[in-house]
Amino acid sequence: DTNFGNDGVLYTPQDYHRLVQQSDGKIITGFVLFGVNGFYFKRLFPDGSYDNTFGNKGQCFINAKSEDGHDIFFTHMDNISLQPSGKIVFCGYVNGSITKNKSFISAAVGRITADGFPDSTFHKNGIAPYYINDKATLYAVNAVIQPDNKIIVGSYVLNNNYKNDTTILVRLNNNGSYDKSFGVNGIVRKPASNGFNIPYIAITPIVQFVTGCRACH
Repeated sequence: DTNFGNDGVLYTPQDYHRLVQQSDGKIITGFVLFGVNGFYFKRLFPDGSYDNTFGNKGQCFINAKSEDGHDIFFTHMDNISLQPSGKIVFCGYVNGSITKNKSFISAAVGRITADGFPDSTFHKNGIAPYYINDKATLYAVNAVIQPDNKIIVGSYVLNNNYKNDTTILVRLNNNGSYDKSFGVNGIVRKPASNGFNIPYIAITPIVQFVTGCRACH
């Protein structure tokens, strides 16, 4: 598309990790910066130019600071999805320190408003790290939105031997809390087969499917 960017190519100073296109053709971009404990978003017009009406002068930043005071020193974004309301849901993981010699990796799900600001109605300050365990790590790799705005998050656990122990589905209410009517207190766990299963999800009217795991409404 020669109308996009420079002869169909847009060169940017950031490495955009994930993209999603809105119904009006605008493009939400998500990225992280090394050494910054949070997630960044920008919005592009269909021609690739920046939409400076989005967020604060064209950019949204959502802080990934740990709720319990742990230092966060690395973030990664894996997925961006749009809710019917236009709000923007993202997932990934955060890496931080528990003590000087002990660290953790926790899955994180967050949401920003359609106009580009952290959504204060979602968990706390727009982001919800939902699993911390100093004996394992949890990566959130996919999130899909149900028609009722509930959020299904697909994750996997690595143990200390860097093997995938468990595939996990989590369902969150629209405010970021666990939907305790789903699985056991909002969580479905299934042992991984063949050592490594990445939970990519598709929703049908009856069943959510994930690689190696299936969970009903």
